[in-house]
Amino acid sequence: REQAPTRDIDEDINQKFINGADQIIQGQAREPNNIKMKFAIMETEAWFLGLHEIFERLDSRLTTDFINQELGINLMDIDPETTIFHPANVVEAIYNLVGNSYDKKRGDIEAIASLLTKKDYEALLARDKCSSFNIFHETIFIPT
Repeated sequence: REQAPTRDIDEDINQKFINGADQIIQGQAREPNNIKMKFAIMETEAWFLGLHEIFERLDSRLTTDFINQELGINLMDIDPETTIFHPANVVEAIYNLVGNSYDKKRGDIEAIASLLTKKDYEALLARDKCSSFNIFHETIFIPT
């Protein structure tokens, strides 16, 4: 927050954070090559916003058109990692549109994640957004 007082997303700050974590691993771990750190840039909720279809599964009223009309955020056109400084706040605002609450607790995150399918993850991979998800996926994907 001190480095981004205007609450603008700065790729240099993100990279500095990632590089710092990597330096700590390289300098302190016994087997640093066995540790793979991946970061959800701007929170895991950015990935959820990139998977905009899940909101309509939570409540049929939460279409991308409705969200855009009420919040002025077109989830189909934006990259949440590069345009939304605090994605959890946007997820909360989306929930509030239909009288629900979201407060970033484990149960809230699991409720969203439980709605996701393999096709959803594949769709996010194919979109030109949430590049940190692609990096994460490359690390854990085991071809069958």
